Amino acid sequence: MKERITLCGDNCIECSRYNAHSEAELKRVAELWYRVGWRDKVVTNEEITCSGCSSHKAGTYGLVDCIMKHSVEKCNQCEAFPCDNIMDMLERSKNL
Repeated sequence: MKERITLCGDNCIECSRYNAHSEAELKRVAELWYRVGWRDKVVTNEEITCSGCSSHKAGTYGLVDCIMKHSVEKCNQCEAFPCDNIMDMLERSKNL
């Protein structure tokens, strides 16, 4: 299986956001992410478009800020792993 692993360990190749390219696909992803609680509102297509993990993202788990604070590139490189941010992400994902 092809992989592209993110900060938290997710595989981008299986992510609806990463795979959404048309306006309609992006809108469906924004609506889905709102329904499952990953956003507090339906965001614009521009906001939901994936441009990779970076420090300007304001994700619901705070992982970008966290890895910068701990001077690591991926969560699993951190001494605190698995931390509350990761445990919260896993718990919320269980309920989807």
